[in-house]
Amino acid sequence: MAEPQTPNRPAPAAQGRLAKTPVLHLLLYAQERRLTGTIELTTPTAETAAILFLDGQPTKVKTSDPVAYLGRVLLELGHITGEQLDRSLAQIAREKRLHGQLLVEWGVIDDKKLQHGLREQLVRKLHHMVSFAPETTFSYYDGFDALAGFGADDVVQTDPLPIVWSAVRAAPPWEHVSNALTRVAMTPLRVSKRAELHRFDFSAKELELIEFLRQRPMRVAELTATELLKPREIQLLVYCLLITKQVQVVQEGAGTVPPPRLDHTPSARPAPVISTTPMGTPSPATPEQVNAMSFSLRASATPPVDLTPRPMASPKAPLMTPSGSQLASTKIASPLPPAPGSATPLPQGAHGVRRPSAPMPAVTAAQLAALTPELRARRKEVVERAEYIDREDYFQMLDVDRKATSDEVRESFFKLAKVWHPDRLSEALTDVRDACGRVFARMSEAHQTLTDAKKRERYMTLLTEGGATPEAQATIALVVEAATNFMKAEICLKRNDLAQAEALCKQAHDADPQQPDYLALLAWLRSMKPEGQTASGTQGAIKLLDRAVGLSERCERAYFYRGQLHKRLGSTQLAMRDFRKAAELNPRNIDAVREVRLHEMRAQKGGSVPPPAVSPSSPPRGKGKPEAKPSGLFKFFKK
Repeated sequence: MAEPQTPNRPAPAAQGRLAKTPVLHLLLYAQERRLTGTIELTTPTAETAAILFLDGQPTKVKTSDPVAYLGRVLLELGHITGEQLDRSLAQIAREKRLHGQLLVEWGVIDDKKLQHGLREQLVRKLHHMVSFAPETTFSYYDGFDALAGFGADDVVQTDPLPIVWSAVRAAPPWEHVSNALTRVAMTPLRVSKRAELHRFDFSAKELELIEFLRQRPMRVAELTATELLKPREIQLLVYCLLITKQVQVVQEGAGTVPPPRLDHTPSARPAPVISTTPMGTPSPATPEQVNAMSFSLRASATPPVDLTPRPMASPKAPLMTPSGSQLASTKIASPLPPAPGSATPLPQGAHGVRRPSAPMPAVTAAQLAALTPELRARRKEVVERAEYIDREDYFQMLDVDRKATSDEVRESFFKLAKVWHPDRLSEALTDVRDACGRVFARMSEAHQTLTDAKKRERYMTLLTEGGATPEAQATIALVVEAATNFMKAEICLKRNDLAQAEALCKQAHDADPQQPDYLALLAWLRSMKPEGQTASGTQGAIKLLDRAVGLSERCERAYFYRGQLHKRLGSTQLAMRDFRKAAELNPRNIDAVREVRLHEMRAQKGGSVPPPAVSPSSPPRGKGKPEAKPSGLFKFFKK
C-alpha cells in the first residue's frame, strides 16, 4: 500500500510476506501481543488493504476493491429492505454522508443493528484479505492510525478468535493447512489447559468433537473416524485449534505411541522389504520401520511454514493519527469408472477405503493336481493366512494371551517359526514362498515388539486406542493421504490448475470413495473442462453430484455445485432448490445466499438483476467456520 507523504508516519516496525505469515497469523499475533497500530497490505496486482488494531482487536478495515458495502450487508442481514437501500443510496450520493449514520437518523435501523452491520462488514473484508496471494507484502506501523478520517470516528471492536474461525472456513489457506496437518497427522492432540473455546462460537457438533480431545489425546484420523463432521470440516477445525493454541501436541513418552516418520520424497509409498542375511534367514523390518512405511505421507509441494516468532515493536505507545493527534450417515460410494489407461482400482475395504491386498500366486489346475493332498492343504493354509494376517493384532499373530509374559511370547514364536519360516516350505510350494514370508515377517514383528518392554508398552497404548493391526494402520494411512490429496486439489483449483486439481481429487476419491466432498469437487472440476461444458457433459456432472448428495444429504458443496450447473442449463427452479439447500446447511455460504436473494429480488421487482460472478476456480465461499493449523509459535515477520 502506498504510504502517504506525511512527516508523522513512522517507519514500519516490521514487514513481511503472506507466504511466510498468513493474514490469520497476523490477527492472532496482534491479539496475543495486544498490538495497537496499523497493518497495511499490498498484493502483486496493486490491490491494497489496511487493518487498524486497538489493544489487539481489529477495529477498522479498508480495502481498495469494493468488497462489502454497508448497505448491501444490512440488506442481506435483513435489517433494511431493498427499497430503503435504493432510497438511502440516492440520498448519500447527493449529500456525501456516511450510510450508517443516515439510516440511523431516518429511524430505519438503531445503533445495535448498525453495530451488527459494521461487524459483519469488517468480518467480510477480513475474509477477503485472507484470500490474498502469498506474494502479498505487509508492513506494520506501531502506534499509528493510518485509517484516521476513514469511516466514522467510533470504532467497532471485535474478538478476533471467532473471526479467525469463520475466515478459516470461508477461505481456507490450504497450503498452510496441508503442511500443518501433515506434521501432526499421526501425533495425538489434546485440549490445552488454557483453552478458551467459548470465544469461538463453535457449533454443537464441533464442541462435541472437541470433547473427545478433552477425554483423551487423539489423532486427526481418529477424529475423522467419529464421523461427527465431514473430513474437510475436521481438518479445518483441527487447524484452527492448533494455530489458536487451543490444543497441544502430546509428545512421545507421555503414554502414547510415537508419531511415525514422514516420508518427504515424491515417490510412491514402498512396501515393507524383508532383507536376507548371509545365512539365508529372513530379517524382517522392525515395527518402527513398518509403521514409517505404512504411514508415510507425501509432503506438500510448498515448503513448511517457519513458525519461529520474531518480536515486534512495543504495543504500548499511544496510537497516532497522520495529523499527530492521539486516540484513546454414511453410505459407501461405488468407485468411478477408471479413465482409459489408468490402473485397476484397489479393492475396497472397511468404511469404503480402498487398501492394497497382497497379490496371491496364480496356479493352474494341472499344477494343483500334481500336488499331494497334504501339499494342497498346506498351500491353502499359507494362502489363507497371508490374506488375513494383517487383520490380526500381534497377540493373535502369535496365538498368545494379552497377559502373556515375554518368555511365553518367545516360546510361542519359536514354535510358529518351525511352521511358517519360508525355508520350511516344500520345493513343490515355491509359488507361495513370498506369501509364507509375509506371514513370518508379521510374526517376527510381533515377537520383537512384545518381547521388548518399551515397545510393548507403546503397542498396548495403540491397542487400547484402536488401529493396532497392520490393516488398520494401512487404512488410516490411506484416509490421511486421501485427505491430503483433497486439500492439495483445492489449492490447485484456487490456482486455476484444473488438470492437477482433477488428478489429485481423483486420487482422493479412489482412496476414500465414501466422502461426498471428494466426489462433489471431482464432478465440479470435470464440468469445467471443455467437454464438460456441453449439455451432455453438464448432465454427466450433475449425475455425479446426485451421487454425492446420496452419500450425504448434508453435503453443502454438492448442492452448491449442482445449483451452478442447473443454472448453466437454464433450469432456474432446480438451481434455486439447490442454492436454498446450500444456504440452509450453511448460512455463511455467501454465494448461495446471494443467489437466493437475487432470485427473490428479481421475482419481486419483475426486473433483471445480473447474477453475481462466481469464479469457477473458487470453492463456495462462507463455508462455515475455519479450521486449525499446527501448534507452535508463529514466525511473524521477515524484514
